[in-house]
Amino acid sequence: MQHNLLINGKLVAGEGEKVPVYNPATGEVILEIAEATAAQVDAAVEAADRAFDAWSQTTPKTRAGMPPEAGGRHLGAG
Repeated sequence: MQHNLLINGKLVAGEGEKVPVYNPATGEVILEIAEATAAQVDAAVEAADRAFDAWSQTTPKTRAGMPPEAGGRHLGAG
């Protein structure tokens, strides 16, 4: 199972502090993941903003004809 960040259509490892993920039923730590750094958050927000601008100009008819994974490619990501 991958535990990466999706930034601009690419999976990248978090470069921040490692934090535990707990099983809510047992309280046991089941894995640790790396948080995003401030720079990674900024990059993700900028990419999302660009994607929104392009996606909001795409007609519903065009969107409906795309396979789900094609959205990022349509928007120039990846």
